[in-house]
Amino acid sequence: MIDGKFIFITGENGLIGSSISRMIQSNIDNGKLFAKLITIEELNNNCSNKIELYYNKNLKHNGSYSNLDYSEFNYLVDSNICCLKEYYDKFIGIKNKLIVIHCGAYVNTDKCEFDPFGAVESNALGTIKIANFCKLVGAKLVYFSTTAVNDPNSYMNSEYLFNETTPIEPKTIYGLSKYIGEMYVEATMSKNNYIIIKPVFVYGRYPEDNSSMITKIMKHCYKNILEDTNNLLDVYLDKDMMKDYFFIDYFTNMVYELIYRLFLDYDKELKFNQFVITRSAPKKFSYYIDIISSLLSKRFEKNVDIYKFLTLYPEKDYLANHIAFSNNFFKTIIDYNIYKNAYDDEACMFETLKSIEVNI
Repeated sequence: MIDGKFIFITGENGLIGSSISRMIQSNIDNGKLFAKLITIEELNNNCSNKIELYYNKNLKHNGSYSNLDYSEFNYLVDSNICCLKEYYDKFIGIKNKLIVIHCGAYVNTDKCEFDPFGAVESNALGTIKIANFCKLVGAKLVYFSTTAVNDPNSYMNSEYLFNETTPIEPKTIYGLSKYIGEMYVEATMSKNNYIIIKPVFVYGRYPEDNSSMITKIMKHCYKNILEDTNNLLDVYLDKDMMKDYFFIDYFTNMVYELIYRLFLDYDKELKFNQFVITRSAPKKFSYYIDIISSLLSKRFEKNVDIYKFLTLYPEKDYLANHIAFSNNFFKTIIDYNIYKNAYDDEACMFETLKSIEVNI
């Protein structure tokens, strides 16, 4: 077990942050993990400085930080660090006792293109602030980056496996801003004190997931059918390109196992710092669209062709084929097996549909 460690998660209301938070707390509650999860509420209850924005923006309802502009996002980052430093001084005070899982980010690709200053201010400078705090108190850092930092031209061929060795060349402001964070972490932190995780097409339950294309399409089409409208959604993906969508529950299990194994022993030397996390079961994007059509057809008891609600722009699919493999993960944890249910796409996507029905 992680002996008496403290764990803090930025972006704890987002898709990945909330899922990791639940898994950590569950393992603490059932005695498998000896640690304390520091929540925003815990900080507010124990620190003189309060993170008022957490309450004022009603983030729990929205499910993520995507409704914040960059100044509000940066206020949240600064408040997190300020309160966490006060909490550290009061209750921890010893180096190598804290793990910071940095999930918070300005993640909407279109929003980043429209507001590049905000993207860099939040994703780059925000990560720099988090990394500097970790160095100051001797904390471990788990930084969630993105595959958007990589060069899609290098893996455009369907035979090319995307992994940790794929060349870097961001094609979007979002990818560039996240890569700046990567470079700073790699350049300034001790090799044994950080890992960088790159998720591959993670989706989950609405409203925690309000940005994956699976959830966007399902929510959009559900509303059209429910309200008998024909509104169109722009989809910048090629239906014939290979994508590997990974449901959040099983993605989180892999991530938790990685954090648990690597940061179990603070004297351990890390062989790898970069980890692509994927289930390695790519399908054409049309495959996922067909499942959504099937699920909605069953739900509304009529034949549903969701293509009439979508405008596809295949030429704008900058992510290309994603035929990925978690190379460094399985070199690190050779005895890990991905849950079989992670490959039941219809069952996983039905979880998304149920969440939309409840929360729309």
